[in-house]
Amino acid sequence: MEFSQIALGAAFLVVFGLPVLAVRGGLPDEQASEVAEARRAVYASAALSLLILSVVAFGIAAWQDIDPARLGWKVDAPGPAFVWALGIALGGLAVAWAVSSIGSRIGWEESPVSLALMPRDGKEIRSFLMMVGIASVGEEYLFRGFAYQILADPLGAWPAVLIT
Repeated sequence: MEFSQIALGAAFLVVFGLPVLAVRGGLPDEQASEVAEARRAVYASAALSLLILSVVAFGIAAWQDIDPARLGWKVDAPGPAFVWALGIALGGLAVAWAVSSIGSRIGWEESPVSLALMPRDGKEIRSFLMMVGIASVGEEYLFRGFAYQILADPLGAWPAVLIT
């Protein structure tokens, strides 16, 4: 199936535009205390941004008559899919732990902004977990569902995997 130029353009905006915005929107370490004062607002902003982007991508897919199953909204075998998802999540956590452990041994320090974003109490933990849940579903849909599927058509599977 060939995708429309609109869908292709939206996919390119997701995979190239979002990282550029993330880098350009980064805060200097000196502003860590300001971030710490507004942690829950930062969590809400991140969740809302990803929710809006996902709804826009879903709207573009509907507008362009792209079958939802083509964008990952169908699971034929839930059991194996769950096992794969769990395995990938645990593998990702293991890699993150290994990088963190190696980093601390060689003297890398966590960014003050990252430390300021860590939740401190029950309300912040609940807000953080809600943001993480929305972010995980939103990012999976945006990058692996929407962008990957659309970019795999003209570029091939492996280039689309590397890009997304």
